[in-house]
Amino acid sequence: MDLLGRANRDASRRALTGGPPARHSARRPLWRRRSPHRDRGTGRTGARVPPAAVSGVGTLPATPVVILTGPIQSGKTTALVSWIAERRASGARIGGVLAPVTDGKRHLRSIANGEERILDVAASDGGGSDADVVAIGPHRFYADVFAWARAELLSDLDSVGRAGGCEWVVIDEVGPLELRDEGLEPAVGEALRICTEHDGLRVLLVVRDRLLADVTGRYGLADPIATVIDVTDLSAPISSI
Repeated sequence: MDLLGRANRDASRRALTGGPPARHSARRPLWRRRSPHRDRGTGRTGARVPPAAVSGVGTLPATPVVILTGPIQSGKTTALVSWIAERRASGARIGGVLAPVTDGKRHLRSIANGEERILDVAASDGGGSDADVVAIGPHRFYADVFAWARAELLSDLDSVGRAGGCEWVVIDEVGPLELRDEGLEPAVGEALRICTEHDGLRVLLVVRDRLLADVTGRYGLADPIATVIDVTDLSAPISSI
């Protein structure tokens, strides 16, 4: 739909509902400016799927985005693993990637199929060549493992709206690399865009507490789009969603 047609549609809708005039921001969040997702079922760009019952809705608001935050090594991934098991036992369809640390090495694991790959560059690789490595500070990661994880995320997102498609997509984690458009980007931005267009998808992001303001600002994640859960706050555990 062109911009004029969209404006006419929105004006008609406001006239019917008595809603206030639309307000336009001079600067939209980055994830809203990404290329449109094409719904293969309808062939239309940005088509909304029918509202669906999303498993795992509890006492907290059912916002499109949930952010699980806390300090480094505070148990965020461990809490996620337990939450995923509980939700799957209730029939929830969950995709995305986890970032567990095993034997001191960070891995990336596909939630959908369980495949896991080592992300940290091994000392036996001699630190890896610059072409094969994504580096930030003292940390060096395999670029091809990030590429694999992005492909897994996009595959999960492509299932949204189909029979048996994902209701939740988990992204562990959004950090300094994603803030500079590396790591799991652009899959993070695509997930956030799709979850605001499709009623059947919610996205759960893991973000370190010291980066929370940067991430919410970068992606425009404020009320009523996102709910923030602190893994150290026992009064509002992740099981509340």
